[in-house]
Amino acid sequence: MSDEVCEASVHLFQPRPPTRYLAAFSYEMPPTPGKNFAFLGPFQATYRQQEVATGEKVRKYLDAGQNPPDGAIIHYYLKEQPQGEVTLTFLTASGQVIRTFSSEEKKQQQGPDREKDKEKEKKKKEPRVPKAAGANRFVWDLRYPSPRGIEGDRESEEIMKGPVVPPGTYQVQLKLGDQTYIQSFKVHKDPRVRTSGEDLQEQFDLLQAIRAQVSEVHGAVSAVRSIRRQVDEWELRTRGQDIHESLVGLGKSLKDRLAVIEEGLIQPKVKDQMDTLAEPMRLSAKLAALAGTVASADAPPTRQARRLFDDLSASVAVLTRLLGQIIDADVATFNTRVHEANLSAIIPPVTGS
Repeated sequence: MSDEVCEASVHLFQPRPPTRYLAAFSYEMPPTPGKNFAFLGPFQATYRQQEVATGEKVRKYLDAGQNPPDGAIIHYYLKEQPQGEVTLTFLTASGQVIRTFSSEEKKQQQGPDREKDKEKEKKKKEPRVPKAAGANRFVWDLRYPSPRGIEGDRESEEIMKGPVVPPGTYQVQLKLGDQTYIQSFKVHKDPRVRTSGEDLQEQFDLLQAIRAQVSEVHGAVSAVRSIRRQVDEWELRTRGQDIHESLVGLGKSLKDRLAVIEEGLIQPKVKDQMDTLAEPMRLSAKLAALAGTVASADAPPTRQARRLFDDLSASVAVLTRLLGQIIDADVATFNTRVHEANLSAIIPPVTGS
């Protein structure tokens, strides 16, 4: 490093232009603490998975060469270790935020099965931004965030990866307190790919549209489950009171209508991967499968893929519109009944015989 860099309190280096490679597909089991095997067509590679200090999972191959990290490698220098949060934000050339990473570990909201959620949280952690004194490195995988997950359901967060950015110019922003440092860099197309930049942009636009639809589906499912949970709570709180039977009747009708919507959006019977062999796919899984097909090659989306997306989007619109009608009518009726009963904010449980 130059004397100018060494004397600076913070320096963000100009990133080397990354090349947008399509990762090879492979068949492999979830990694274990010991040796693991990745199958790449006719080849097999042995590796150990390690977690570095930033929470990033890296593979150390035992019988194969080690490729450079896929994505944009960001180098920066900190003369002293900062006390507060350090963030790296990746933006488009026009300044639109793509993704932000932090030096602080995010706390994930846990679902009913807390032990299972804790195990999943160990396996999948968002990389943290290092902030040690001296030279630091961070690798961005060139992807947008994954679709929104279903509240309290960690499985839904893994259904689809965010799209890889198309070739073009991007920015990285390093922020420490009120100090901000910015550098721009270009993402190059794989030189072996003959697909035009316009076609890759069309592919990206469709993947972004699919991602938005998956987020909408998961948002609707979260709303359905929130409403159902609140109905159950009111039924429990009013047990032993005159209004109880009336609320149970309204609640049953409401929950039955909500169940139809939920079962159209996702497959609630699927609890693990093996269940997908016996239970039919619903809209969320169909959209995710379509995204996998569209992203499987550096090529423009086919006419069939576009038509399928339009059909699935129309089905999503029907169910979300129906959910809105239920909220406007059935939920409003339930709320009116609760309001008319003039129930207390805190209702002690009924005790005794």
